[in-house]
Amino acid sequence: MVRKILLGCGVVSSVLYVVTDLLGTLRYPGYSYVDQEFSELTAQGAPTRPLMVALNGIPYTLLVAAFARGVWTTAGPKWAARITGAMLLGYAAFGFAGGCSSRCAHVRSWRRARERCATSCTSLRRR
Repeated sequence: MVRKILLGCGVVSSVLYVVTDLLGTLRYPGYSYVDQEFSELTAQGAPTRPLMVALNGIPYTLLVAAFARGVWTTAGPKWAARITGAMLLGYAAFGFAGGCSSRCAHVRSWRRARERCATSCTSLRRR
């Protein structure tokens, strides 16, 4: 049962990604799928950045990490499936780390950046 839920997180993460993309394009005045990249929805200064970071930052990444765990659990002795699960987990980890650092990039002082990341991402420890 838990394995099926973890694997279902892969479907939910993909649906969330598409829904976030659609919501972002509706909230970005003048955005065009043909002329602009998806990354422009999350760029510094974009009107949709807070929404995109909130929906694609932690929720999407956690869903992908849960899916990776489900793939690993389902793999059994199959090394190819285990490697796929490990790569998915790496994708989630790098996405989370990149989202955390990009959210803190505009802060000028290191101390404030560290505190902001520690509270928003809970991935950095305070010293």
